[in-house]
Formats: sequence, C-alpha cells, structure tokens
Amino acid sequence: MRPEPKSLKEAGEIYMRTYWPSLFTSGFEFTSTETPLYNCAAWANKIDTSRVDYSQDEEGNPQVDDYFYSLEPYIKYFEEHGFEICEDGNLEQGFEKIAIYKRGNDFKHASRQLLNGKWTSKMGDFEDIVHDRPEDVEGYLYRQMTSGKVAFYMKRKKL
Repeated sequence: MRPEPKSLKEAGEIYMRTYWPSLFTSGFEFTSTETPLYNCAAWANKIDTSRVDYSQDEEGNPQVDDYFYSLEPYIKYFEEHGFEICEDGNLEQGFEKIAIYKRGNDFKHASRQLLNGKWTSKMGDFEDIVHDRPEDVEGYLYRQMTSGKVAFYMKRKKL
C-alpha cells in the first residue's frame, strides 16, 4: 500500500488528474505550501490561522451526532460572519461570494471567489489553489479529499 502524499505537488499530476480532472481542463495554480493549520471553511472566510471544523469535538475526536457533519452548522457559521444564501456565483460588484459543497446532506468543502472572478480553495491539509470555476474542485470520492458538489452560494458585502 502506498503512503498518502503530504502535498498535492508530491501527489503529482496523475493523482490530481484522477481526483480533480476539471482542474486540468480549466487550469489552476498553487498559491501556498501545505499546512493543516486551517481548512477550506476557514479559508473561505479569509482565515488562515485556525480551522472551522464541526465534525470534531474540542479534543479532536469525531462527533457522534450527524448534525455536526451536515451543512447546518456551517451555514450558521457563515451567516454569523455576514454571509447570506444567494442565487449564483457570478461576480457581483460590492460583494464577496463563497461556494458551499455537499455530498448528501454533509458539508464537504467551501471555496471563495477572488476579486478577478476566479476562485480559491484550501485542498484539505494540502495547498491552497486558485481555479477558474467553483465546479473545478468537485472531486471524486477518495478518503479525506472528497469535496462533493456545489450545493449553493453565499455572499456578503465586501469587508
């Protein structure tokens, strides 16, 4: 059995083409080194110093209640930070947007729109990337790297 890669760069192009083929159709670029310090939900809210993860308790153990894996606590988190559900991910003057991803009713990923209309994602504990469309990181099912499908968008007035 092969060990898990420590970064997407280490995983290599074949690995990434297997799990996120759309990234190679539209293009992407790495914008950070790998780090477990923050995750996609934090990154979507412009935080790179801590994680937003309801699937674990304060000691880091998995939650037993399915609620903590669902979209609901993440929607509440983003609403508490000024976001509201919106119609689409089109660039809108005066607003910042995020895409929320799900599989079933489970939260799987969040990405943030940049000022130029492109999107940024924190890929698990791996690197941050910039990609063209939110759909580019809709991933295949593979351990922790399951990013699900875009469920909806949220927006807030630019900070």
